[in-house]
Amino acid sequence: KAIDPAQNVDPTPAGYSWMVDLTAPTVRIDWRPPTQSNLTSLNILFSADDREATFTCAIDAAPETACASPWSLKGLVEGKHSVQIFARDGVGNLSAPAEHSWTVDITPPAVPTPVALAQGLYTSTVMPTFTWTVSTDTVASDLQISRDPLFAWAGLIYPNLKIVSFTITSTLPDNVYYWRVLARDEAGNDSAFTTVRSFTVDTTPPVSGAVAPASTATAAHVDGLYNVTTPFT
Repeated sequence: KAIDPAQNVDPTPAGYSWMVDLTAPTVRIDWRPPTQSNLTSLNILFSADDREATFTCAIDAAPETACASPWSLKGLVEGKHSVQIFARDGVGNLSAPAEHSWTVDITPPAVPTPVALAQGLYTSTVMPTFTWTVSTDTVASDLQISRDPLFAWAGLIYPNLKIVSFTITSTLPDNVYYWRVLARDEAGNDSAFTTVRSFTVDTTPPVSGAVAPASTATAAHVDGLYNVTTPFT
């Protein structure tokens, strides 16, 4: 405040105040791709606890650039990627980076190998067990069963099976059926379906004393399964 020679005191002294802010904002990633992904284009969502914060982002070895949420990434090549996101408040305090790494995988797993039911099998089991083998990068399989060899009629679908031997949970009436299976990896890539196999459910007992025509085939019975063997000659 000012005082003149007559000792008059300034009734409205000048003043100034300020605040020291040494606290950096905190940035967080609100959506990120999973650690294994087949997405080559995606948006990363992020935010900070300071509404006035501005952001810079970097992917892989690229330099930081100004960015905003959602941050759009396009044309990602197959392989490992990592991102860093920084927030800076109005006085220049810089956050620690929010980071995420993941792998882009667009290569489907190998087609499974069907094991059972065998092609052309006859069975009296109305809830048969299907078995197949998969490659090591497979995490799930989809099993399909239909009366249509082209699968235009979907029939029974058992998705995301974590096992490679599955007993169906629906009863199959007597008929000819077709089955196939595909594999899925952790990134969500699907293989092609296996070659379609057919089988027949037949629960009708044979007529006592009936003689099979010479042109028909014999059938071997093992645990409720009938597999065509050598035809009569």
